[in-house]
Amino acid sequence: MPENVRRETLEKRIGREIKAVRNSRQMTLAELAAVSGVSLSMLSKIENGVISPSLTTLGRLSQALEIGLSTLFIPYDE
Repeated sequence: MPENVRRETLEKRIGREIKAVRNSRQMTLAELAAVSGVSLSMLSKIENGVISPSLTTLGRLSQALEIGLSTLFIPYDE
């Protein structure tokens, strides 16, 4: 694993993963916010690694993105 990825905080890594999946699905922040029920401002903070989301919030986002919750943690754990 590259050194810069290992030094990332868990919050930043999860945020980057959510953003990557959202972009791969060609969803806007507003669309993901609407589908997941997570506010647009909170979603932006999560994607930028500014806040640490609760497991409930991560569950809602993973469900809206149609991925398993554990998928958000795999790249960080490797």
